[in-house]
Amino acid sequence: MEKLLKQVRREDWQEFKAEAALHNERLGEFLTRLVKEHKLKEKLPNAGWDYILKGKSTLSEHDAEKIKESLALFERETGFDG
Repeated sequence: MEKLLKQVRREDWQEFKAEAALHNERLGEFLTRLVKEHKLKEKLPNAGWDYILKGKSTLSEHDAEKIKESLALFERETGFDG
């Protein structure tokens, strides 16, 4: 017996069930996980960018200066210095 929710298209319900099966989860578990992920995304919409822009730098100040110097030299030698 197939159960359908009101105002949920049959195709969407089938896809939902298929996704739950693909993740080896029961429908209730899968729905709970989706709701939690959705809430987290609403709370932290730019969390990825905050991690990238405000996170710990992977370069030391010394390394960053060396890269800037190398870039400036490259730009002068190739005529890209404006």
